Amino acid sequence: MAAAWLSTSTGMAFMKHLARIATTALAKSMTMGWMMSSRNKKRGYELEAETVKHWQGLGVECKRVFGSGAYKQQLGDEFAGDLMLSGFTVECKRKKSGFKFLLDSLDQDNADILICRQDGRPIRRLYVMEEETVEALFRQAGIIK
Repeated sequence: MAAAWLSTSTGMAFMKHLARIATTALAKSMTMGWMMSSRNKKRGYELEAETVKHWQGLGVECKRVFGSGAYKQQLGDEFAGDLMLSGFTVECKRKKSGFKFLLDSLDQDNADILICRQDGRPIRRLYVMEEETVEALFRQAGIIK
């Protein structure tokens, strides 16, 4: 039955699309030295998996995005980001260090939310908060029962 579907125009278009994705990924890895070390991939996956487990444990819809956003150009915006959390596109970043300024700023006066903006650019404010604060906001919005 699957072989019959593959011989249809839809099946052929689908196979061509998959081949184009594979070719693009291979070209990136070969021409740009784009291959991430397996350790970094593993650490990123661990963050994504622990985050999904946490939110699903609270009864919130949360799932990993296929390819962690690597195929959004080929497959569309629904494949952007690392996670989908209750309809929000989420990007996960895990680093050994580099968040000291953010953490110190949140610790100052025990702030719930840190608002950041880079000077000299169009206004684009970033809101940084800890997981407990996001949970509280989701409870207020009725996302967490």
